[in-house]
Amino acid sequence: FDLAGKDKARIVVVPTASADADDPKQAESFLRQWKDLKPAAVEILHTRDAKTANDPDFVKPLATATGVWFSGGDQSRITAAYRGTLVEAELKKLHARGGAVGG
Repeated sequence: FDLAGKDKARIVVVPTASADADDPKQAESFLRQWKDLKPAAVEILHTRDAKTANDPDFVKPLATATGVWFSGGDQSRITAAYRGTLVEAELKKLHARGGAVGG
């Protein structure tokens, strides 16, 4: 959180590794710890579909993010959805501009 800008942080949470990520009722549980820190913004980015991960509208939150958090679970779900997509490219850009990536 500190590395992402503290109260100016724009956090994107990627819960894709979790089996619960597909349940909209679980969204708040993935965001709660971040919202409690009171960043400028926090939102979820999740899909299991590589086509969606290649949609420029889908990846827009990453363009302004200062930090990305990958929730725990089966990490192969992350690579299955995002490897070789615009999401991966935007994550690399975020890191190159000094953004924090963790999980």
